[in-house]
Amino acid sequence: MRFQAAFISIGFIGVGSALFHGTLLRWGQIMDEAPMMFYVFCALYCFIEDGPKPRYGTWLPILLASSCVLFVVYYLVFYVYWIFLVGFISGVVILVGLGAVKVNT
Repeated sequence: MRFQAAFISIGFIGVGSALFHGTLLRWGQIMDEAPMMFYVFCALYCFIEDGPKPRYGTWLPILLASSCVLFVVYYLVFYVYWIFLVGFISGVVILVGLGAVKVNT
């Protein structure tokens, strides 16, 4: 299920990117950036829960999903672009770090 959510997020990134680059409007930009954050949180969950059975129970996906929703809502309401940049760059750095650790073990 977690991998399906990650791949669906990638599809939404493609649709949002087409909308943004085709219209160059704010709503297109939001449709491009919100799925990027959803994907970061989905990929983070995929790295943390790497086995067939969940190690952390139901609280981890609920915590990650609510954090992602709060992050995106804050970005949408206040439109503070640096919040998106810091969040997305931090998420990618964490994912690259987790991937490097996973490859080296």
